[in-house]
Amino acid sequence: MPPLRCSAKTPLHRALGATSPIYLWHGISLRHRTICGSSGAIFTGIVPGWEKIFVEGDIDWRHVSWGGVSIDDRAYDTTDIPCNCIPAADNPKVSSAKDATWLKDDDIVFGIGINGAYRAYPRRIMEVREMVNDTLGGRDLGIPYCTLCGAAQAYFTDQLPDGVDRPILRTPGLLIHFNKVM
Repeated sequence: MPPLRCSAKTPLHRALGATSPIYLWHGISLRHRTICGSSGAIFTGIVPGWEKIFVEGDIDWRHVSWGGVSIDDRAYDTTDIPCNCIPAADNPKVSSAKDATWLKDDDIVFGIGINGAYRAYPRRIMEVREMVNDTLGGRDLGIPYCTLCGAAQAYFTDQLPDGVDRPILRTPGLLIHFNKVM
């Protein structure tokens, strides 16, 4: 199988002669593990912001791979600002079903109802955004979407213990066994 080609190589790709983000990571990680024994150090050297992700815990970081996109590190409620990332959606604009003429009757949506308030998140938008942070029925929500299995899952991100801030879901561009790291 011929190597995958990237349309726009980063300076790191050029410096290492890598032809794809996946080949880049696997080539670096093998050498890096032999020399340093830590996958986190190489990642944090590639993209600023990943140092917040590589923390002590039960995750074996040797299984992490890079999806080829940068971390979405934009502040909450600024997701309309362009980025070189998979852009999350914070408090997305909504329209009534009657006014959503751009949506076809057979389009797949993910419906949520909380405290008598209802919202539908169209799959075709979730496929681009992958992470939604929203408020519905007086509750804060985080809604990740998996492009591999086509499923969305809503989590309450409020009513947390004192001193714990609301988690804001973002895509870091990292995968563990091809599953998204949030």
